[in-house]
Amino acid sequence: MGKDRIRIATKEDAPAYLALIQESFQEVKDLGIDWPSTNATLESVTENIETGIALVLERDDHLMV
Repeated sequence: MGKDRIRIATKEDAPAYLALIQESFQEVKDLGIDWPSTNATLESVTENIETGIALVLERDDHLMV
């Protein structure tokens, strides 16, 4: 098992963070539920990371769900 680390996200994490959000909320989107996470864009994710605090779980240098 890899080493887990929780840390504050950086703007460099935004593409991987967006991919995780899109994967996680795909079923919600498929149901037609309009929720901010179902409409996330790279720009919105980057802005949220830069203006708030987003945490990520990293395992062996890869972001995890």
